[in-house]
Amino acid sequence: DLIGFPINFFGTTLNTLFVGTNGYITFDRGQTGFEPENLVNNPQNIIAAFYADVDTRNQQSGVITWGQGTVNGRLAFAVTWNAVGYFDTAADRRR
Repeated sequence: DLIGFPINFFGTTLNTLFVGTNGYITFDRGQTGFEPENLVNNPQNIIAAFYADVDTRNQQSGVITWGQGTVNGRLAFAVTWNAVGYFDTAADRRR
């Protein structure tokens, strides 16, 4: 997905990102695994804002949303995992 504007990520200019189901974004490629990985040794550039075992298959689960806008006059990109369920198709602990 295009971010919509360039960002500086520790000295590297990036224009795209991948939204991960399990509460993170990556920049070089998406992740397809279902098992959470150790973030300390992860070779990818990753921001794990809500690192969890998310599962949105339950009809009562919330959905993952993302988009661009502005915050205090500055361009911004946000992702939310609002009221999402968790593995294995549970949705009884949404907040």
